[in-house]
Amino acid sequence: MYFRQMRLLFVLASGLLLFLLLKPPLPVLARELATENKVIIYFFWGDGCPHCARAKPFLEELAKTYPEVEVRAYEVWYVDENLELFKKMAAAYGFEPTAVPTILSVTNTG
Repeated sequence: MYFRQMRLLFVLASGLLLFLLLKPPLPVLARELATENKVIIYFFWGDGCPHCARAKPFLEELAKTYPEVEVRAYEVWYVDENLELFKKMAAAYGFEPTAVPTILSVTNTG
């Protein structure tokens, strides 16, 4: 079980780093939210979600390791304003906001 969780975290981290390096074009909303030379990771989570609880320390460590990374966490099950942001971000990226944790990486591509 431990090996499986570590493998999942490794795959997630590898995919995230690859995504950060490739810097794909972003929807207008996301570009407006990003700042120059900064990577913002939006972490939409739910209070009581065990998968969210496992992702949180990983993202915190990522932000500590890479100073250009900022993690913004939004609890969406009990905070309506955060849920609205989640819906807007999902619409900008073209997916349905149906599950947490959802992690989005935003860079300013100019």
